[in-house]
Amino acid sequence: MYLPQIFENHLTQLKLMFESKPVAITMDETTDDCARSVVNTLFHFRTNTKLVSVDFLIQVNNSTIGSTLLTILTKYNIPFSLPRLFISDSAAYMKKCFHEVLKPVMPQLIHAPCCAHILNLIG
Repeated sequence: MYLPQIFENHLTQLKLMFESKPVAITMDETTDDCARSVVNTLFHFRTNTKLVSVDFLIQVNNSTIGSTLLTILTKYNIPFSLPRLFISDSAAYMKKCFHEVLKPVMPQLIHAPCCAHILNLIG
């Protein structure tokens, strides 16, 4: 009974925190204990870093990741001209998502592969 109201209040607070702000975006995909693909998206603005979306995808590729992010930006009323940084792992589909899906609609966006993922690959 109370949980939906609390969730909506939390979502409203997140929207106010990031609405129309030049956010940095972190996206990463993992699998849950049922082997489903889960994509977590975080927004960063100044000292605020928040998990803004958890999406379960049937298929994970450059277009599904790009579509998911564009939908999230629209949901949070963030114009495509504002995001500045896209942080992800160095997976081929993430690089392809940046170059083929995100960069054409957000030419100001910079891709920064996660250093921890790179060090893990080296090790």
